[in-house]
Amino acid sequence: MAFLSGAGVSVEMPTGLPSGAALTRRVCEAFFPERTFDTLLDYHAAVGWTITEVCAAQRARAGGIAPKGRLPRLETVLGVAMRVLDHDERRVLRILDDVRTAVPNRQHAALAAHLAVGGRQLTLNFDDCIEQRLITLEAPPDAADRLIHLHSSFRADPEGRSLGLTLARIEPGFQKPVEHSLTSTLAAAAAIVVVGYSGSDFFDVDQTVAALPSGSLKGTRLYWINHGSHPRWHVIDAANPALPPVIAGLARAGARPTVLCGRTGEFLSSLLDAWRLNSGPEPAVSAGPPAPPPTVPVSENERREAALALYRELAIPRAVAGILDSGNLAGLPSDAVWLARSELLWEQGRWNDLLHQWLRRTPEGIDPLVRAERVGACLWVQGRLVPAYLWLVAHRRAAAVDPDGARRLAETEGRVVEHMARTPELRPIARCLAPQAVGRIRALGGLEQQAGVHAFRRRQDLTSSLDAIGGGGVREAGHAAASQNWFAEAGSLTAALSYRHRQLRDEFRPDRPDEELAADYRELADRFDIVGSAAGRVRTCLLPGAERVFGVREFVSALFDGQFGWWHRCRLLGHYLPSRVGHIARSALTIRQGRDPRL
Repeated sequence: MAFLSGAGVSVEMPTGLPSGAALTRRVCEAFFPERTFDTLLDYHAAVGWTITEVCAAQRARAGGIAPKGRLPRLETVLGVAMRVLDHDERRVLRILDDVRTAVPNRQHAALAAHLAVGGRQLTLNFDDCIEQRLITLEAPPDAADRLIHLHSSFRADPEGRSLGLTLARIEPGFQKPVEHSLTSTLAAAAAIVVVGYSGSDFFDVDQTVAALPSGSLKGTRLYWINHGSHPRWHVIDAANPALPPVIAGLARAGARPTVLCGRTGEFLSSLLDAWRLNSGPEPAVSAGPPAPPPTVPVSENERREAALALYRELAIPRAVAGILDSGNLAGLPSDAVWLARSELLWEQGRWNDLLHQWLRRTPEGIDPLVRAERVGACLWVQGRLVPAYLWLVAHRRAAAVDPDGARRLAETEGRVVEHMARTPELRPIARCLAPQAVGRIRALGGLEQQAGVHAFRRRQDLTSSLDAIGGGGVREAGHAAASQNWFAEAGSLTAALSYRHRQLRDEFRPDRPDEELAADYRELADRFDIVGSAAGRVRTCLLPGAERVFGVREFVSALFDGQFGWWHRCRLLGHYLPSRVGHIARSALTIRQGRDPRL
């Protein structure tokens, strides 16, 4: 049997460590302005990123409250704090001093007893409480070798430099040795018991499980313990959509899942009794409250700088605008403020203003190739496709000695070609250019997960689109939806909404009822408004079938809310008006036919 454990087993006293949610709140309160955590929850709930209590009994005990905003990802929030406030990470990591010095509780004792008699265990925890308990039990020397810290631990790395604490560290997925430890442990186990684990490790655990061959876990029993305060143990349907996706991934590999809900400590104690294992003396539990969390001195200027970086990382233009418009920018790095204004202009649809900003002198430290790519991107989004393509090609050729710069320019060049394919007069040219563009992107590399979530998913999505354009067909469904999921897991709100936009474009069907189309388009436009992306709302008005949802005044307003080129505005209006007139005529005919049975 193998155990998989998470932060939940270290919450019980005397260990007293925070749960994942509590640790995320702790980091937000330690390094960012007041109410940052609640602000993120509010944005998540407003765009539909919510969590629902898995257990119906738990929901009933809580009064059946509505779903609440999904937690911000700890690795994203802590990664921003490390990057902005502490380049050597030592000061920021003091927030985890209680994890370094944690002492075992009865759940660690039970897990250690299992290891001592030959069991195996995987854990996502950074503490060494199980190892401490193994010493107390005088376990065989190889017992600790059968305990795998998938995200490393303070025992193995006292400085914390290898811990899976930040998005930059976890987004490439597991390194091969760790991946092998996970898959071999799962494959060798007759039963897998999961305790104290939220199942939220999308980038490494989920991806490794998803890659398991079908049937590779055939015959393996999976017991997932959902911790709850309900006094009676009960079974939850393993197909419940509120459960972590990793359960379905293990089931696809052949495991037979059973989800139990109850008190985790009682479950482990009952297992020890059934196995007649000795976990040693019961850990002493202090009668007092848990010790207060570690504190780290952070100035108000540092908090504002961290908040600006966080809202940029999470792509929340409205929150970025709030900081920039506050007038309190003293002490913030000038290049960060300049780039934040650039990103905000893009999301506001002020592409001509942004073009002029990039054409003027940029601050020191900004790569000239970044400037070249942004100028090309402004021309592209304005609908000036041929000038954008020629500009990007010229600068990409000049950037041949800089692979990163060439890759960035080639990617935007591919976007231009993709846009050409949606423009009737340029479509034949796009079909000729698409194979060259996708070949160039692949030759420059960076299409694997190790490139990072944003680059990896953007390029995967783009190359699949260019392949379809070059082949004269339609790409397979699911690419945009997959990218939306990746960006949502990373916490990037506007990026996830943008890939929802692409999904609606990809999956558009002319026979969809007007009511369904309007519901999807209006919802997306409203969510772009919530995060402060006027450009997103404008682009929603340009989706296929928009003439069935948005009236003439609303469409024309969108054309002027975004700083498109004049010819592009005429092109878009020339497509919209006949389609709108046709839709009105068809609707009128349908109404008339419905009223007059002779027609």
